Amino acid sequence: MTSDECSASAPTNSSFVSAWRSPTAVKLLPPREAARLILDGMEANRYRVLVGKDSRFMDWLYRLNPERAAGFIAKQMKALLRE
Repeated sequence: MTSDECSASAPTNSSFVSAWRSPTAVKLLPPREAARLILDGMEANRYRVLVGKDSRFMDWLYRLNPERAAGFIAKQMKALLRE
């Protein structure tokens, strides 16, 4: 995956959004690949480097509705603390 792919448009797939209901359902990006994407973005002098589907989704959600994005994060964190 290139850094250009990281800045692709926000996901709108409903199956991706439903995956957020279960924190374990989201596939994680390997640390080595995430580091490579971040470094590629830095070398390209990018202002923003979005790594992974979750960061693109949250970026999209925050731009659309910051209050809802903050509520979404709080809800996810509560769910993780209960486990």
